[in-house]
Amino acid sequence: MNMDLESSSVLRLRGGGERGGGGGGESDIEETFDPQFEYTEEPPLEEEEGDCMEIPEEYETGSSVNASDHVSRRYYPTWIRPSIDPVTVLEGGALDLDMQCTDLDILTGYPLQTHPASTHDQKSRKVPGPSVQQPCPILRLYGSTREGASVCAYVHGFSPYAFFSCPDSYVHHGNDMRHCLNDLLRSGVRSSDGRDVSVFCHGVKYHEGKRSLLGYVSAHQKFLQVYVASPTMVPTLKRIMEEGIELPRKCRGDDGEDDGHVRFEAYEANVPFVLRFMIDIGMTGGGWVTLPSKRYRVRVPRKNAPGAPKRQRTAHDGHFETPKMHCQIEVDVTFNDMIPRDPNDSAWSGIAPLRILSFDIECAGRRGHFPEAKRDPVIQIANVLSSFGKEENVRTIFTLGSCLPVVGAQVVCSDTEEEMLEKWREYLEATDPDILTGYNVQNFDIPYLLDRAEALTNDNSQNSKLHSFALWGRVKGQKARMKDTTFQSAAFGKRSNIETTIDGRVIFDMLPYMQRNHKLSSYTLNSVCSEFLGQQKEDVHHSIIATLQNGTDEDRHRLATYCLKDALLPQVSSVAG
Repeated sequence: MNMDLESSSVLRLRGGGERGGGGGGESDIEETFDPQFEYTEEPPLEEEEGDCMEIPEEYETGSSVNASDHVSRRYYPTWIRPSIDPVTVLEGGALDLDMQCTDLDILTGYPLQTHPASTHDQKSRKVPGPSVQQPCPILRLYGSTREGASVCAYVHGFSPYAFFSCPDSYVHHGNDMRHCLNDLLRSGVRSSDGRDVSVFCHGVKYHEGKRSLLGYVSAHQKFLQVYVASPTMVPTLKRIMEEGIELPRKCRGDDGEDDGHVRFEAYEANVPFVLRFMIDIGMTGGGWVTLPSKRYRVRVPRKNAPGAPKRQRTAHDGHFETPKMHCQIEVDVTFNDMIPRDPNDSAWSGIAPLRILSFDIECAGRRGHFPEAKRDPVIQIANVLSSFGKEENVRTIFTLGSCLPVVGAQVVCSDTEEEMLEKWREYLEATDPDILTGYNVQNFDIPYLLDRAEALTNDNSQNSKLHSFALWGRVKGQKARMKDTTFQSAAFGKRSNIETTIDGRVIFDMLPYMQRNHKLSSYTLNSVCSEFLGQQKEDVHHSIIATLQNGTDEDRHRLATYCLKDALLPQVSSVAG
């Protein structure tokens, strides 16, 4: 039961249409070209190594991206965020940190040994949550400041729990009940959930005057709030309580019951842990949160940590954590120190300059066959990078083989597909987008890139540079993960999708958005743009994509123009739609 309490291998078609090959669009449409992408008689980019644009010193600080190619080095300063020193910007935590939240996930870590505020004063403050040093859930909150700096806040001290209604005869003795439930959980949880855990039940809180919102009259007025060590233990706790437990003798009361066997009805036991956290602190999705000054700790490399202990750090040492993310600012904070902001307040209704990357890929499919990642190469990847609220954008096209310059865009050429994919991964890490978007990227572009890199790695496992290609997220060393999902409703029917998790980055696919919110006769990108923008794509029929790729530099320029327009239109249509 979920009731609130109150106080007294799917074909990955692009654009939704059937195609016989390539990565392109719809057939029988007159080919037109946007003047901003027209070919001009500019010489190709051919520079000597000594003529490369030098990367300013401020762009080199804190970046691990390997700008391996001289063309990539030339464009690299336009890709990355402006460099900042988090300690200097935040005055070591002495200033309020306002961040707009874009993503939230969970990791397993260890409780903080000292309160983050202890960095700024010597007062003794208790860290909320469990005090025993064992695995516990830690929330990672991703977002952006008003100035556009990427942030990751590690939120500590919030424990999973569920409510259970008590019989009228129940007499509360917290320690006895906690020990009883701790023993039952120890024998009931799976070994994988209980690994390295010694205390399973962290606490039992007794409430009177609460009632169920289900129905007009509630028979229950007394509830237990039971805290456990991990979100995965809540279902086990629910099963144990509903099957019935033998109450400790002190908790049985004086109603004459001999065995003390009681069944408890569960409430709010199926609320996801992340949602439970947001509800309890009053945070809204995409809303602003303030970390008050001197209540959080900025993560810095250990050698720079003020007062860092001289001893060797261990995996359990939560005193001075070091940066582990591809974010400019990393902080530790306890959940009860966070201040969620009201989105109805005009001061907090704005949107941070979130980085948005729209991209599109083209594949050289075989005639009469839909592209397959195991066999058909990726030949171009177009990208449009922008910041919310700003009109300007940076357009970059990665091509397999040489290509004529494209007006208003950066052209990065590669001799091999493997080299092009690796350059694009470096580009993704350098640009550090908050949001990834495109048209059908969720079911085609993203899975195709990941599957294609895996296929190339398997073909050349010894020498492949693509072992780290799937490192798309903000967590260092964590690869993007795919799984097949099914969505079914009376309004939309049954649909199969591929869900990709890229830690710290939001995937916003324009195709399902259009399908959910607009009733159109066709959901191809060309039809959507014609409906909302009054313009059409730079259409290249899928049957000639491979021919253009195998042709001249001018042919690949035509394909690049088409691919860039496909990457640009989802950003424009997201505003119009």
